[in-house]
Amino acid sequence: MKIDFFHSPEKFQTLLPPSSFRRDPSTLLYHCPSPGCEKRFRYSSRLLRHLSAHQRKRHRCHTCQKLFSRGDVLLTHLAKVHGEGNKVNVKKKE
Repeated sequence: MKIDFFHSPEKFQTLLPPSSFRRDPSTLLYHCPSPGCEKRFRYSSRLLRHLSAHQRKRHRCHTCQKLFSRGDVLLTHLAKVHGEGNKVNVKKKE
């Protein structure tokens, strides 16, 4: 069963459970199925987390307006780039 989650990226987590990912038998790595993406991962959970990078970016930095697909990456950005503390108010793009 082939599922093309790139036509409905918001639903990929429910459509593609980690058990459906295929491992390269020669390297034992999981390859990102996104066209043009060459990323490889040792664990299927890391591939699942990476796939969110191909989704719509919904988290906006309130300081520089940069968009992120994951809230935790926005928090890291705020701490490293803008020197803001641990937990901040993360707002989704409307």
